[in-house]
Order: sequence, then structure tokens, then C-alpha cells
Amino acid sequence: MGQRDDRMVGANTGGDPAEADQAISQFATEAASLTASGKIGAEIVNQKNELLWKITAQIDETKLNLEQLEETQKNLKKHLAQLQSLKKILST
Repeated sequence: MGQRDDRMVGANTGGDPAEADQAISQFATEAASLTASGKIGAEIVNQKNELLWKITAQIDETKLNLEQLEETQKNLKKHLAQLQSLKKILST
């Protein structure tokens, strides 16, 4: 696989879909350019591998964000239940 390029997609983007779209668009443009210029082969494979790596990183980051969101939701529901219990106790 190629080296990581955080300028487009990665841990520094916070999972920004617009930046992922930009990276995909750039790689599509580069792949079309390489194909048009006859530079098919290893360069295309490297570009494809790099794009697959970035997509995988974006998937992993999105999964992590969802897990964190679920944990936050669980904690908020617990806190809400505690507040409702306190309100009930104080209201009687």
C-alpha cells in the first residue's frame, strides 16, 4: 500500500464526507489522466490501493464515531433517568 496522505482524508479530517468526496474525485481525475496518457499498470494499481486504504480509514473512523455516539447516548439516557427520579422524589 502507499504512504498515508492526511492532506485529503484521514484522522485530521474528523471524517468530513466533503473531503472524502474531494479525494475520490481527485483520484478519479488522476486515474483518467494516467489512462489517457497510456501510463496504465503499476501507477493505476498504486492509486487504487491508496484510495482503498483511505476509504478503509474513513470507514474505521466513521465506525469509531458511531460507537462514541452510542456511548454518549447511553450515558445521556442514564443521566436523564436519574434526573427524572430526583424530580419524582422531590415532587412528593
